[in-house]
Amino acid sequence: MPAARDLSPTDMGKVCVELALRYVKALANGNKAALAEVEDEYRTGTCDVEWVTTLRAYAEYFGPDGKRKPIPYVRPAQAGPGTHEIKAGSRLALLSDWGTGARPAIEVLRSIAGERPDVLEAVMNWLRVERPF
Repeated sequence: MPAARDLSPTDMGKVCVELALRYVKALANGNKAALAEVEDEYRTGTCDVEWVTTLRAYAEYFGPDGKRKPIPYVRPAQAGPGTHEIKAGSRLALLSDWGTGARPAIEVLRSIAGERPDVLEAVMNWLRVERPF
């Protein structure tokens, strides 16, 4: 395999996805040696090591066949009133579906906090940020 510096961002993404697939297959097969090998590749490589945390949490929640628990979506009818009052002149910050607590994600949150928004609307998947500001 070429060195990470020789890969385009797209190719690096493919490498990380292939590594995640190997991890999921090892989880499904209960192959502890393969899990340890992939975890080591994440720790020493250029892919975000927090993928392992996310994949492990996903498997614990949904199970190896994806059927253990229902997807915890909140349906619009269950969400309550469809509008939220925002006062005129408010500063609104929006963010959506991003990082796993990696440095760039934390930097984005710090940047948003620096703007001191009155309202922060967020739609996130598996966000793992603890006290970013």
